[in-house]
Amino acid sequence: MRTTNWDTVGSILKIFSKEEHIDLIKMIANDGGARQRSTPEFLSDKFELNKRDFNSRIELLMNLGLLDMINNHYCLTQLGKEIYESLIMIEMLQENYSFNS
Repeated sequence: MRTTNWDTVGSILKIFSKEEHIDLIKMIANDGGARQRSTPEFLSDKFELNKRDFNSRIELLMNLGLLDMINNHYCLTQLGKEIYESLIMIEMLQENYSFNS
């Protein structure tokens, strides 16, 4: 049985309360294996971040176990994939709720 680390859960919820982290994880997730949009250079340019700010955002995601770096490309870990899928489901529910209201 897997135990829940509530500090990690709280940190993940706090991070994804900010749109900039959601956009970053989406960009990495939607790279589709092409590995063109998941390099540090592309991502920092895309989000118009200086090196310090970019590294700070990436470090948060990596420390929570959501991202890995393989051959100079970021990719989602299994936990990152699950969080990403949850974010997409929440967005879809929000769209459906807004549409039906």
